[in-house]
Amino acid sequence: MWPMLIMLAGTAMQSGGSAFGAYQSIKQSKYQQDVLRYQADYEKAASEISVAKLQRNIGQVKSAQRAQTAASGFAQAGTPQELEIDTDIQGEIDIAILRSAGGIEQLRLQNAGTMARAQGYGVAAGLYQRGFGSILNTSMVAGGARSGWFDSTGRTSKMWTGE
Repeated sequence: MWPMLIMLAGTAMQSGGSAFGAYQSIKQSKYQQDVLRYQADYEKAASEISVAKLQRNIGQVKSAQRAQTAASGFAQAGTPQELEIDTDIQGEIDIAILRSAGGIEQLRLQNAGTMARAQGYGVAAGLYQRGFGSILNTSMVAGGARSGWFDSTGRTSKMWTGE
């Protein structure tokens, strides 16, 4: 009777350890996902700050272009306006590149967070499976030993082999 109780206690400890490990794995993966989500939000904010700086610089460039054109006395019809339009177009292209790069980095970080969470759940599932497998295995061995299905070494008894 004592060996069976010791075996059941060991199984309970192993199953409890597996369940605790699974819980910790899920908790850690959630933390990693939260950190990566924070980084993604930071990346988005940093990208928008860069866009705002670029827009301010575009305004300064256009002001400087207007001042230089006025100072030069250059008055050919349409040319200063075309220069300003070209500056606006190039600025919008640069802004689109900044936003795209920031969006790509944000998406990469969010995907990494999702993968961290999925990996945590995968590890947890394996730990739960190991714990429940241990319970089932012990209950089969304990139940089989009591009913004569197995001999004390865990081999199939003579009753089942026909010997």
